[in-house]
Amino acid sequence: MKQDKQQLAIAKKIQKWIQTTQEVEKTRFAIPITRLTSIKSLCVDEVAAKKFALYIARLVQQQINQAICPEHFTDEEWAQQQQLVDEAITLMQSYLENPSYESRQSLRNLLRDIDGLQGDDYRNFRWATVRFVRSGDLLKLEYALRCFVETDFPYWVYLPS
Repeated sequence: MKQDKQQLAIAKKIQKWIQTTQEVEKTRFAIPITRLTSIKSLCVDEVAAKKFALYIARLVQQQINQAICPEHFTDEEWAQQQQLVDEAITLMQSYLENPSYESRQSLRNLLRDIDGLQGDDYRNFRWATVRFVRSGDLLKLEYALRCFVETDFPYWVYLPS
């Protein structure tokens, strides 16, 4: 009974999170900080964090499948990105159903593949070193995958939101 109430509370927070991401996509303006603060509490629940990361990965998949190949990518690179997203979602779903060391390693391998596609363009800018990525979609996917493989998953799940 207590677990059911807890799951309902988490489901409500996830729904708010989804609504918030949709609001940001539609308005492209700021959202109330109280919305983000209340949602941030989900970040400490590992299963909820992974489920949200999978949701973000699915959004990336939708965006990349509806888009045309950007001019700074070859058709082969674009197809490879689409394939990586599809593979990531399959592996994330599999991991949620049956977590294992092997499936976690497969997710880590995908991170290496993404890193290779993003390149190593780091530049010094004023007070910090900045990484320039080739694909914002792959960056979101990278954050989502890190929710599955990093011990500091609360940090990574909060970034794409």
